[in-house]
Amino acid sequence: MSLFDEIAGYSEAVEREKATRDAAFVNLPREVCGKPVLPITLRRLLILDGVKSPFITNHTTPSGADVALFLWVCSPEFCADKSKRDKFIAGCRKLKYAQAVSEIGEMILETFYDSPARGKEEGERASYWSFAASVIDTIATEYGWNEEQILDAPLARVLQYVKIISHRKLAASGNPPPLFNPSDKVKHDWLVAQNNAAEAKAKNRGGADGE
Repeated sequence: MSLFDEIAGYSEAVEREKATRDAAFVNLPREVCGKPVLPITLRRLLILDGVKSPFITNHTTPSGADVALFLWVCSPEFCADKSKRDKFIAGCRKLKYAQAVSEIGEMILETFYDSPARGKEEGERASYWSFAASVIDTIATEYGWNEEQILDAPLARVLQYVKIISHRKLAASGNPPPLFNPSDKVKHDWLVAQNNAAEAKAKNRGGADGE
């Protein structure tokens, strides 16, 4: 019996990873509470970060206004026209807040599925260029894409490329980094549970033998 058969939810988690990664390369239409949205790109991420969207910064709980602003930035209608923006946002007032927050959260999760992991020390280290500059330099150097192409490509695709490039370079240097998937947590939790159960069983057996 394989781990896929033995671990509850493991096969489904692996299948979801594949589907999520593949979906980044298929331009299927997507909606949030009936509102059409475009994929999060590096450019849209910078805009959302610039307006301090809590969906990106995670500093505060999103409000209804935050939901509307996020949908506006990711809307096919997005432009610099303030009157169009205000009209769009006003049209979001009747959206189901909880559903919208949930669907936006899912959209963000899928976008950053392959985001580079950052350790605590790295997060505290001084930054000498923006995340956008780092991504653009990596992709442009490796593939020859221009800045506009990288800014407007779905970020879920771009981050997969960055991950592949990083792994290939480190592997070539003889120091390949370990690779992890979200599904690994399902396997890890199962192994921990199995180990705990075995320890508890051994402890109980030892107690019984000592009586």
